[in-house]
Amino acid sequence: MRLETMKQIPTPCYVCDEALLEQNLKILDRVQQESGARIILALKGFAMHGTFALIKKYLHGCTASGLHEAMLAHEKMGGEVHTYSPA
Repeated sequence: MRLETMKQIPTPCYVCDEALLEQNLKILDRVQQESGARIILALKGFAMHGTFALIKKYLHGCTASGLHEAMLAHEKMGGEVHTYSPA
């Protein structure tokens, strides 16, 4: 992204380079294909739901640490939703 473009973005905000994100997702997809593993997104670490349409093309679902994250995963990502509840 060019500096002039960056200066036009209102702040504060989060900026995500979708081309770089997709490049990383393709790497994760290759790992899945070569290993047979199923990779899921940890919402605790990355919950930028504006990118979920792209992410769900490559990953199998999400892991959620609570009810609201699980609802977000179900509504925005679809696929598998994994959660846990400590005793």
